[in-house]
Amino acid sequence: MVSTFIPYQFAYLVACLVQIATCTKALRVARETRFKSPPHADFYNYTHSILILMLWLLPINGPVLVVWVHNLAVHWLTPFSSHHNVLGIAPFILLVETLTGGKM
Repeated sequence: MVSTFIPYQFAYLVACLVQIATCTKALRVARETRFKSPPHADFYNYTHSILILMLWLLPINGPVLVVWVHNLAVHWLTPFSSHHNVLGIAPFILLVETLTGGKM
């Protein structure tokens, strides 16, 4: 759907939300082991670093999302081809999917 209707910024927002959930889960597991298990602590630190990076880049995508939602509200469905590039979001989607599976 990113290539036709939804701009990749929306997919990036969803990836950020999934990364927040992954980071929260990693923190819970690390706290259960009281940060004594290096793999769990390392995984939490890695997911937290990726989350900070993604949240830092999120404001860049915000204005495009606001305009897209506004255009949906006024039923103006003229697509802009520059905002439907699947390759622009593919690395983040693959990274978040890998981290959600619990792998580094």
